[in-house]
Amino acid sequence: MAPSSPDFPLLPLRATYRLEDDVLVEAGVGGRLRITHLGDEVADLVAVPGVINLGRLPAGGYALELASGTATHRSAVEVTPHAGASMRYGFVASYPPGRNPDGLARIARRLHLTDIQFYDWAYRHADLLGGGEEYADPLGQTISLQTVRTLIGALHDVGSRALGYAAVYGVGAEEWPRWSDLALVRADGSPEELGGFLQLVDPGESRWQSHFTEDLRASTTLGFDGFHLDQYGYPRMGYGHAGVVDLAESFARIIAASREALPTSRLVFNNVNDFPTRRTAGTPQDAIYVEVWQPNLEYRDLADIITRARAADPAKPIVLAAYQSVYSSAPRAAADDATRFSLATVLSL
Repeated sequence: MAPSSPDFPLLPLRATYRLEDDVLVEAGVGGRLRITHLGDEVADLVAVPGVINLGRLPAGGYALELASGTATHRSAVEVTPHAGASMRYGFVASYPPGRNPDGLARIARRLHLTDIQFYDWAYRHADLLGGGEEYADPLGQTISLQTVRTLIGALHDVGSRALGYAAVYGVGAEEWPRWSDLALVRADGSPEELGGFLQLVDPGESRWQSHFTEDLRASTTLGFDGFHLDQYGYPRMGYGHAGVVDLAESFARIIAASREALPTSRLVFNNVNDFPTRRTAGTPQDAIYVEVWQPNLEYRDLADIITRARAADPAKPIVLAAYQSVYSSAPRAAADDATRFSLATVLSL
């Protein structure tokens, strides 16, 4: 377990707790600890530095406030009825040999992150494990699978899940000869592609699905709890060897195939800019995840996306990846305010 830091002297030991768990928090300093639920006091106790056992608590969110001398330190804990009841998403994208996992574990505790996407961990998009124990990924980043395992283990220790990234239709140049007959093509016959280094296949094709899901199944041996199934938002319609391809239907088919292959894994599909949420929301996955881009630039757009997602499947958690690009164009204080407004919009719905 990564210890608390001087900057954050009050942290839960786990990102989230279940009803059967004792709720444990770590205090780096002593003082008076007050626990409240929706403003109502639950407990008020004297805390000494170390691990504090709050016992079992009913389902809900609890605010923690530790008064120590002239300083007040705040944190929170969540208690859920079952492990998949909520989803707060984070990312990790660096896996060099020997990386220390403590920082990742600490931020998962601090931000109560239930699910961490392992972005760009694989050897190749169409060959996830083909590089051996250490390799350079398609963009030249050095990857150590031992580091991947170590980070996964550290997240498990603090109660967070690890989701491996997998693009549902991306194929690099080395693998392309094997899959070119399943290409998605434009009206002029050229392959659909991304960034000049990936071509796209029809994810609804059964031969591709067999390969893709077998790659996922093999990758669970690293310890992944599930997978983030990615797409790029375009095309929405294309052409395959048998004619017109409706990508919404192809995505629904590969999600279903992934669930059949991995019945107990956590599966999250990326509805880029809300496409095709209406079709995929009811598929056998564990959340409705929407990555937000132009023209969805206003707070009301976030509210509309959440409203549509909840109408499509009220039972699933909703995750928005709304990247705060404002930090590149506004002063820090203004960007922080914009982020607060974004969070307030999302959490009010």
